Formats: sequence, C-alpha cells, structure tokens
Amino acid sequence: MDVRAAPEPPHNIDIADQVRELTLRQHRMEKRLSTLLGTDVAGFDVMSHLISTGPTTPTELARHLGISTAATTLVLHRLEAAGHISRERHATDGRRLLIRPLETSVERVSRQIAPFISAVEQVASTLDAEQRRTITDFLDQVIACYDRTIQGLGSH
Repeated sequence: MDVRAAPEPPHNIDIADQVRELTLRQHRMEKRLSTLLGTDVAGFDVMSHLISTGPTTPTELARHLGISTAATTLVLHRLEAAGHISRERHATDGRRLLIRPLETSVERVSRQIAPFISAVEQVASTLDAEQRRTITDFLDQVIACYDRTIQGLGSH
C-alpha cells in the first residue's frame, strides 16, 4: 500500500498577497451583509460599529466613518427608515442624541456571521501558544500599517 504524506504548503507564499485576499474577502462579506440588511456599505459600517461599541452619538459616528455630520445624518435617516436603529435622548444630557441599534437587526447580523466567527474560532483553537503569539503580533503590525496608511491618505 502506497501511503504518501500530504504535500507541504509552499514556503514562498507571498504574505502581502494573502493579506490582500483576506481584505478582499472581508469587503465582499460586508457588501453581501449590507445587501441582506437592505443597507448601503456606510449603513452597514454604522451598524457594525454600533453592534461592537454600543449606543453612540451622531458626531462620534461621523468621526468613525470619516464623513461630515450632515452625511452621517443621511445614513442615519436611511437606517432608521429601514428599521435598524433608534434615536434616543441621552439619559443625563437631554441635548445629546444617542443612536442605538435595534435588537432585531443585531440578531439578524449575528445570525448571519455566527458561522464565520465559529469557524475562525475553530481554526484558532488548533494553534499553540507560540503560533498564537506570532500571528497576533503579525496582525497587530498589519493593523498598524492600515492605520498609518489611512492617516496618510490624501496628505501628499
């Protein structure tokens, strides 16, 4: 009986290509999720931010999106009309407005991405401590590269 080991992965994999592919997949998933929710990409970005950070002000959302407060207001109008958010007065400062994701929308997003999160957690569970450190260090550095690039865009 001829038993052959599985072929080793190539050692010349271009990491930049892999990061680019990862970024493309993330973008595709966000577009697909925004379509399923009936929002545009900016609306999905707001929903993702609200789900991960909790209720926030329109000004904070504008900063997060990198757009004007007027443009943010338009995004919020569309999200509210689609039944994804509510606007509430701040409990201690009635002048401030808080944007809160509606639970039905949070559950809908969670249901869609839960299989992906579970699959990534499964892959991560196979890593030993050294592999985890190496990968998290690498990803931290890639995130820093994104941040520097985003800050530098348009400054030249």
